[in-house]
Amino acid sequence: EDGAAALRCEKAPKPLRKLSLGWTRVGDAGLRRLCGSGSIGGLQWLYLASNGLTDDAAVALGECESLKNLEALYADQNGIGDRGAAASCSLARAGTRTGTHRQPPR
Repeated sequence: EDGAAALRCEKAPKPLRKLSLGWTRVGDAGLRRLCGSGSIGGLQWLYLASNGLTDDAAVALGECESLKNLEALYADQNGIGDRGAAASCSLARAGTRTGTHRQPPR
């Protein structure tokens, strides 16, 4: 949770277009903070591989209004199951390419 605070900034110097957070242990809480930060409105590409994300994170992604410009999402090697995959489908319907590699829950 402490590291997630660094992801939230009120004003980014330039609009972010690509963000790679693979293998950073951002977790569900960090992802929720990122979605609520207001600094990712221009994001087109998001890489979240191997971060211990669960269905809750995928739901947050699907509900994230800031990600309306997202073109590609990669969330492989996380613990996202059927519920999370269904919730993040709203991004796919919006034209976002998604890449996920589902792993069994631990």
